Amino acid sequence: MCELCTELDKKIAHYTQLPGGIADQRALNAITNFPADLQAKKRELHPESMGNAR
Repeated sequence: MCELCTELDKKIAHYTQLPGGIADQRALNAITNFPADLQAKKRELHPESMGNAR
């Protein structure tokens, strides 16, 4: 896995854990969707190795 993907994985893990303490619905929606956006970026970087996973 490339260095950028490693950083994206760290961000995905961080933002996946955040929603529990967020009360603002707009912020919660943004934080909930952000990991999926990062996963899409990883698929763009490495389409051959990601396939349809995640």
